[in-house]
Amino acid sequence: MLCGGFQGKEITQKQHDLANHHLQDVNNLLGKSFTSLNVTKYSSQIVAGTNHLLEAEANDGTKLSLKVFEPLPHTNSPTQLSEAKLL
Repeated sequence: MLCGGFQGKEITQKQHDLANHHLQDVNNLLGKSFTSLNVTKYSSQIVAGTNHLLEAEANDGTKLSLKVFEPLPHTNSPTQLSEAKLL
């Protein structure tokens, strides 16, 4: 385990669901109209919660990077898209 850094992880359905859950946020931020995202690379960083760094390919072939913050469970707060950029 790398303290303080991002660690590569296996992609599961959870990561695909997380990316697509924030699809509208991504579209709003980037001014796009993607209809789906397929995660191609995933890493995470434990902080006061979890930062999820996702590389994905949109339905039209556009590649992008997303950072999603997942607060600690006891907060009952939803995940938040903190960054989205085209690659």
